[in-house]
Amino acid sequence: MSLDLINKLTARSAAMQEALERAIPIQDVLADKVVPRAVNQNTKSDYIPKGTLESSDEYALRLRLTPWFPRTPQILAARQGMLNSTAPKISGDEDAAFSEFVNNVDGAGCSLERFISDTSAASQSDGLAMIFVDRAPLPADVTARGGIVSEYEKTSRNLGQPRLVRYALSQILDIEFDAQGIKWVRIVETTCERGAWNDASKKIETVRVIDRKTIQSWRIVDRQTVEQIGDALHGMQDSRGAACPV
Repeated sequence: MSLDLINKLTARSAAMQEALERAIPIQDVLADKVVPRAVNQNTKSDYIPKGTLESSDEYALRLRLTPWFPRTPQILAARQGMLNSTAPKISGDEDAAFSEFVNNVDGAGCSLERFISDTSAASQSDGLAMIFVDRAPLPADVTARGGIVSEYEKTSRNLGQPRLVRYALSQILDIEFDAQGIKWVRIVETTCERGAWNDASKKIETVRVIDRKTIQSWRIVDRQTVEQIGDALHGMQDSRGAACPV
């Protein structure tokens, strides 16, 4: 039963697998342009197709005479520069809590401007990136009493600050849309864990299924054992009602 659940949790949908495979040639192009090396005829033919009525000799000559310029990185850098030439404008009055969020959107000191810039760069190189709206973990004394806080304590201690988490294309296992937008998404975070420097490394996969009502989480160790570690309501709303926080 557990292995069946592990397979279902970690399986990548056909659509996401196709999207991931389409992103690989983009990375290959970047590598070919960035890494200085001699470009042979076979490499050129990967990017310059043969014409339908073009003979083999004419095609070989065209490949040989075609200059090879490292333009892809410059094009992406120029696009990125245009996107970030003006800092994001935030309208309205900023209170202390919102100012703290703008300067630390991910809980690790990343500003909103830098986060937007990095996300747009990931979207251009991979074709897709996803932002998950989470909340900062509650302090131990609050979780010990079941996470119940008053509005005064929430404000005075600045509890439950929103946090933004970026997921790359390779971390998105499956996603479902409907007329309202994203219905649910299944994402994975992969890490390695060791108790001591000489212990065997364990592969830890944290799979999250996020829909318009709940966030469910599972911890998978070496594709052998699985444990559900979270199942909670998130309360995200937009103008149409319950919303998926991605």
